[in-house]
Parts: sequence; structure tokens; C-alpha cells
Amino acid sequence: MLRFIGFFCFFTLNFLAMSFHFSPKLDSSFSLEGSIYKSDTFWDSKGKKRPAYQTFKKKKLLFCLKQYVNPHTLLQIKGAYARIEETLDGRTIGLEDGEISLFHSFGNIAKCTKIFGGITLIIPFQRTYKPGLRYGRFGMEGGGGLCYQTSCQKIPTTFSLYSGYRLYEGFPSDQIRSAVSMSCFLHKHLQITGALFSEYGFWNGSQRIDQSHFLFNPNYRLLKGVLRLDLPLYFGCAAHAEYAEHLLGRNVGRHGQFSLGLSWDF
Repeated sequence: MLRFIGFFCFFTLNFLAMSFHFSPKLDSSFSLEGSIYKSDTFWDSKGKKRPAYQTFKKKKLLFCLKQYVNPHTLLQIKGAYARIEETLDGRTIGLEDGEISLFHSFGNIAKCTKIFGGITLIIPFQRTYKPGLRYGRFGMEGGGGLCYQTSCQKIPTTFSLYSGYRLYEGFPSDQIRSAVSMSCFLHKHLQITGALFSEYGFWNGSQRIDQSHFLFNPNYRLLKGVLRLDLPLYFGCAAHAEYAEHLLGRNVGRHGQFSLGLSWDF
């Protein structure tokens, strides 16, 4: 608990120390995304493929609100409602843990290269652990990365790199979360993004009798690949489709998740 409080104070003081220059024009966006994840196998604690002897299916509705408080600082609020169906363990319905994030761009460190940092507070709507749905514990993540913008064969392209440290109060393990991505506009109305995400647990969490083989195990590691298509529409609206495949892992489900979503800038 002491390291959680210390981590919170360190990153909060750093962000409060920033001198914000507010812009007269503040852009906002709101998005809704529906997703479905299904699996009947998982990786055990040694990374070996195991049958679950049941089918796990999770349907989720995610909302995300973004607000630029100034040209360099973004506030983001996320929440989700999910329904889990398991052939042996029955049905679980409820809210996932919420997240409030603040991201800040510190400017260019080289031509076309920006450095950014961020802090995320994990806030449980209910402080009860539900296997596969949520931890139900407060947490925090702090990290940073680089963003490089260029043009490949006259195609606007962005490369991003991020790494952060996430910790929870209570039983869930600490994690290092990392991501590398490449995004490009194939057309003014079509953007494609490819990414790799890593969630590397330190294995310092406490095992539970009721833990899930598929999601939100107290101790897990996961590498997943993501392919996403964004289609800007009209009047500030956009649509996207995304597929995320679990590539490697320990104490986590296999297979992938498909998502569809809409967003609106206002």
C-alpha cells in the first residue's frame, strides 16, 4: 500500500508542477465501441496451451470521452459494461474498472519527433473481484513514449512507442505495459494501424481460488497484435473496426477479440 501511495504522489506532483497554457479552442470527442472475445483454450503459468473444457465469451460496450484542456494536454475518461457467458460457470454481468488518464506532450526532441508522458488512475465502480470481468481494486499507471511523424512514399505515417508501469492495491500483480505502433493514411478517408501490446506481470500478485483462466488473472503475461481500420465520415464522425489476437501469454486466454466502434468530435 505504501508503494502505491508513493507512486501516486510522485506522478501527481509532477503533473501539478506543469504550467498549462489554455487554448481558447477546446476539442472534445466521444466514442462507443462494442467488442466480443471468445475462447475455449488458455496458456497456463508456464506458457503451455491447455483446454478449458468450456467456452468463454465476453461481450463488452466501451465508452471513451476525450477533452483537450490545452493544445498539449489530453484528459481521457473510459468505462465499460460487459457480459460474460461460460458454459460451466454461467453468466457474469457488470461494470469493468474505470480509468481517468492525463497525457501531456512535452514538445519535440528532434525533427518530427515528440516526447509525451501520461498518468492513469484506475477507479473501481464496485470493489468486488469478478473473474474475467474486473479486479475491483484501485490502481495507477505512469509512463511515457515517443511519437515520430513522417511520409513514406507520400503517405503520412506515424510511429509510436510507449512504456509504462502499472500497479494495483491488493492482490493483482504489478505490470510493465508497452506498445509499439505504426499508423498511416492510405486515403484521406482510410487510416490503417498495426500495433503490438505487451502486458508483462511481475508475478508478485496473490493467487485466488476463484481466478479466471482467460482474463484478469492476478498474475498473467500477454503479448497481443492489433490491426485497426479508421474511416473518417462527416460532421466530425468516424467509424473503426479492430481485431486483436492473443499471440503469447501465461495465465491468460488464447484467440482474439473483434471490435466495432463510432466516434464523434465536437
